Formats: sequence, structure tokens, C-alpha cells
Amino acid sequence: MEEELVDSKLDARVVKKLRKILDERNIKQSTLAKALNYEPSWGSHLMTGKRGLTVNQLIKIAEFLDIHPCELLPDIGKKPDINLDEYISFVVKRELEECKKK
Repeated sequence: MEEELVDSKLDARVVKKLRKILDERNIKQSTLAKALNYEPSWGSHLMTGKRGLTVNQLIKIAEFLDIHPCELLPDIGKKPDINLDEYISFVVKRELEECKKK
């Protein structure tokens, strides 16, 4: 079963936050890729938008950075008083509905 990709507009905002965190911690994209068991090019492809981001990858990145996944999501910042699974499900469903309209 293939994983659902997060919407590309959302990807860009997540990547922007991710890039900032990586820069602040002096973590290279290749180090992130290696920690997640991906090829070194995965990090640069993610950062340039050549590769999409799955919800599972978002969670793995957060685990590697030792942060809550919501800290990588736009317009949330800190851990909200909502269930993460419900939020991710809501975002993915909303984006799928938008794709169906096209």
C-alpha cells in the first residue's frame, strides 16, 4: 500500500520550518536522510520540492529532531491541545477533497 503524500503547498511550508530547524542545529540534509535510512539525495530532493513528503516521513523527522510533529506543521508552532492523528487526518482529507475537485 502506497502512502499518501502531503499536499505540495503544505510540503513547502513544512520544508521551510524544517530547513530553519536544521540550520539552527547545524544538521545537514544528508545527515537527516541517513538517520531516516534514505539515500543522501533524499534530503536535497525534499528541500527543493522534487520529492513529496508523506505523513509517516513527517513523524520520523520529528522523532529524529526530538520535537512534536506539530512543530513542523504550519500555523501551529507549539503542540496544540488537539489529537495529532485527528489533525493529520483532517489535513490529508481536506487536501484529497481539493484534488478531487480539480
